[in-house]
Amino acid sequence: AAWSVNPEGFRLEAELGHTELLRPTITAAEAPILTEAVTAGKAVTVRGLLDRGEVASEKPGTLIAVPVPDAEGDATAVIAVDEIPFIHFNRRTLNVMSLLCEWAGLALQEGDRITSMKERGLYDEDLGVFREEYLVERLREEAARSVKYKLPLSLVAVLTDSETAQLRAARILRREVRVFDAVACAESFRGFFVLLPMTSVGGARAFIRRMRRRIEERWEEEIRFRVADLSERDPEEAVHAVRGVRV
Repeated sequence: AAWSVNPEGFRLEAELGHTELLRPTITAAEAPILTEAVTAGKAVTVRGLLDRGEVASEKPGTLIAVPVPDAEGDATAVIAVDEIPFIHFNRRTLNVMSLLCEWAGLALQEGDRITSMKERGLYDEDLGVFREEYLVERLREEAARSVKYKLPLSLVAVLTDSETAQLRAARILRREVRVFDAVACAESFRGFFVLLPMTSVGGARAFIRRMRRRIEERWEEEIRFRVADLSERDPEEAVHAVRGVRV
């Protein structure tokens, strides 16, 4: 179930298996596990509340509660999981849930970020992608997630030799990347950076092969690629690595 956070407590916005439009509101006192998730700013389990004596029921309705953060890190919603019949209830489960909720928060923030980037002149209207400063912001966020959750993170540099090739590559990139990937113009060479969260170097090379096939199907353009492994790198080290690229 998805609960939005409001001054009165929590409001039910969506629940799997239920389509009725009723949106009940509950107070913080009525939902200790949701309140704990918002206060702690991280995933919490009913097991922890039971151990501390903060809930009395031996059969609580919610097993895991995970906050969905906004750009400042404050919870705007909480995802509550009542059943996980096919998944082991362990630390890895909590990490996966936390990561999914962070991405949900990122998706909610993205509209505001896009508007802000355009207002700041950081969007290239001709290519339909952002400038490098956008990638640097996303890189700091994704590098921190990579360290926190021990996840792979890869960066692909796409090198083009002409303005025509750059326009064509931009068109293909916009279609091929996933919703949580980031594409941006490079400042130090003609081409792009593509940030691939949760992607190993092997996965990045598979992405490059797919890109090459798409290009070869349409044009006889020479587009080169380079890949870097940024997994579990300090965010500022990762940013320095990108800004140090010279082609």
